[in-house]
Amino acid sequence: MFGFSLAKLIVLAVIVALVWYGFKVFTKGKQLENPGEDESITKDEPEAVDMQACGVCGDYVAPEASDCGKDDCPYPAA
Repeated sequence: MFGFSLAKLIVLAVIVALVWYGFKVFTKGKQLENPGEDESITKDEPEAVDMQACGVCGDYVAPEASDCGKDDCPYPAA
């Protein structure tokens, strides 16, 4: 009664496949209704900045930096 037969395994595989593809279709339809709701990348993230080496200490600072934090800094203090 509870033995495994080829027919039972095939029916089980078909049921699992139907559930799997049904879930994929359902979630894809939900994404199409609400586009942009599940975006993992936000547009408010800062962009990359090319850093420049300080002539006094060699620390890398942003070009618009007002001070590298060392004495005799060539960047003007704000």
